[in-house]
Amino acid sequence: MSKFKLYKGLQIYAPADTGKRDILLYADKIVKIAETIEPPFARETEIKDYSDYLCFPGFVDGHVHIIGGGGEGGFFTRTTPQCEEDFFKSGTTTVIGVLGTDGVTRTHRELLGQARKFTHNNLKTFLMTGSYSLPLVTLLNDLQEDIVFIPEYIGIGEIAISDHRSSGITIDEFRRILLKTRVAGMLSSKAGKAIIHIGAVKTGLELLREAIALGDISPHQMLPTHINRTAQTLQEGKDWIENYGGYIDFTAGEKSIEGINILLNENVPVENILCSSDGWGSMPVFDEKGNFVSVKTAPVDTLYRAFKHLSIDNGHSIEKCLKIFTSNVADFFGISKEGYGYIREGGVASFVVVDKSLKIKETCSQGETVYQQ
Repeated sequence: MSKFKLYKGLQIYAPADTGKRDILLYADKIVKIAETIEPPFARETEIKDYSDYLCFPGFVDGHVHIIGGGGEGGFFTRTTPQCEEDFFKSGTTTVIGVLGTDGVTRTHRELLGQARKFTHNNLKTFLMTGSYSLPLVTLLNDLQEDIVFIPEYIGIGEIAISDHRSSGITIDEFRRILLKTRVAGMLSSKAGKAIIHIGAVKTGLELLREAIALGDISPHQMLPTHINRTAQTLQEGKDWIENYGGYIDFTAGEKSIEGINILLNENVPVENILCSSDGWGSMPVFDEKGNFVSVKTAPVDTLYRAFKHLSIDNGHSIEKCLKIFTSNVADFFGISKEGYGYIREGGVASFVVVDKSLKIKETCSQGETVYQQ
């Protein structure tokens, strides 16, 4: 039976710094936030005293290969997914699953099944339909049916461009799927966004700029990811924000920390910057002739490590850094209306409690304590 949970004395970043507050939960929702809250029913309220602890929204990981990825070196190089706890112990409570390079042996049936398992186990999971290549791999007849009829699907991606693993998408093909995605989002009251995988080929973000030239496609609809892949893509990403008002996504790791730090120091609007893990996907290495050499599985704890480095080592405020991993992601993908990426009354109860060194004490997801140190 559901009961009230009362968290007392937390320094709350929602992600804005709101000062010391108590948080009252019932089932999976935050029902009240105030300076002081008395237990509504003493016997039926679980009380946790967290004075001197900080609290912020559970991270929203916008790019995860929830059924694994890879396969660029053959079947034995396919990466293997792990379990939900990998996310919980790193402060992530919401993920967006994608298919990736392999749209041949991996299917959207598997993806949807995994998403529903994760959500059942309190890791809220949304999905993007489609695949690296055209024609898009979908669950139903086409991308519009997936987005309109299947609740978990909120957009398309990741679609690969400027990469030797992409399918040589033409501008007409690219524009067509973007327009169809936009209409599907309108019909289903979803954001209808597109994750665009950016490779290391010198064409970079050129296709994105061409797509918006006529004015019927908004730069806000596309999210170029792996923007820290090269110095060129990072510079184009900065230009995509400053001159087009677009958004960019970093893949968490050492290069992302360096890249985000550069943009923040140059006063690029933080609201347009996102960061994801590319978790459980492959990290392949190719030689100069394009031959496969080796592969590693991308971890999912890189988001939290990047957050700590940016705030502790690089001196950026907790509030500013949090946006990159929480509210910015939720706002872009249109899931913030349910409270994902925020701490607010009436919203989903998914948050992280940490000490002053930012070490995680507890992760609460969908109102349940899913990790405790």
